[in-house]
Amino acid sequence: MNRDMESPDIPCREWKGVPENCTNAWKEAFDVPSEGYFVPGYCPVCGAETLRRYYYPGCTQAHEVPGMLIPKPGSSWEWCSSCRSYEHAQALVPAYWCAATLNLDHYILTPVPEVLDQAISTIDSGL
Repeated sequence: MNRDMESPDIPCREWKGVPENCTNAWKEAFDVPSEGYFVPGYCPVCGAETLRRYYYPGCTQAHEVPGMLIPKPGSSWEWCSSCRSYEHAQALVPAYWCAATLNLDHYILTPVPEVLDQAISTIDSGL
């Protein structure tokens, strides 16, 4: 992000990794099942109810096994929209995950979830 391009009225809020003293609570918070972007519960870092999740299955094809849902290798993002703590990792993408509902160019994704947060915020606000 180019700081010269930012509006002087809007403070820059940097994304940051999850603090070491919160990692166990963070993992527990994201162990809660949710089939969408919004994860129920409170952020272990700031206490806000703004936890988000996104999976991207990458370019691999789903494996079909009769009667079974098979996870696909891909990437995951977990973050808090309020304090901007996040984790990004390679992960097994749950078979139920439907990334098609987020209409964005996946080539612009980076480990930092800024693009995802903006896209999901647009959905949440009904725009």
